[in-house]
Amino acid sequence: MPPSGIDGTYVAWFFIPTDYQYAGNGWTNIFQFKVTEQSPFKQDPTWWVNLTDNPTDDVVMLHVENAAAGVHNPANDVPAPKGRWFQLRADLYEGVGIDWYLDGVFWQSSSNAAWPVGRDSDGSGTPQSFVFGVGHYGGVGKLYTDDAYMIAK
Repeated sequence: MPPSGIDGTYVAWFFIPTDYQYAGNGWTNIFQFKVTEQSPFKQDPTWWVNLTDNPTDDVVMLHVENAAAGVHNPANDVPAPKGRWFQLRADLYEGVGIDWYLDGVFWQSSSNAAWPVGRDSDGSGTPQSFVFGVGHYGGVGKLYTDDAYMIAK
C-alpha cells in the first residue's frame, strides 16, 4: 500500500459466462478487503462482494457484505451482468466507509459504523496489514477477472 495509507479507488473487471449457474454454499466471494493478523497468523475478510442466488429465478445477484454477525439483507442486491465484462469499483475511506459502483454507476454505501473499514478491524487500535483480493472464492464453474488495481487518494 502507498505510504499515504489505504484510502483509494479499488477496481476489478469480471466476466460471468451466460451459462454460469450459481452452485455455491450461500456465497461466492469475488471482490474483498481483508486484514492480516500475525499472532496467530490469519487473514479475515472485512468487507466483500459476493455472488448469491435469487431464490425466485435463475439470476445471480451481487451482494455487499461485511464480517458483522447478522442476516443476509438482499435490499441492495443487483443482478450480476452475464455474458459481458463489467466493472466493480470501491472508493474506500479508512475509518469512514466505502462507496460501491457497478459499471461506474453508484450502487450503495457501506459505513464504518456497520463494521470497521480499514486496518483496525478488531478495534484494538493496532493496524494490521491490508489486502485487496479478487477471485472466485467458494465458487463452482468458471468466472473470469482482469485488470484489478488500486489508485491511492
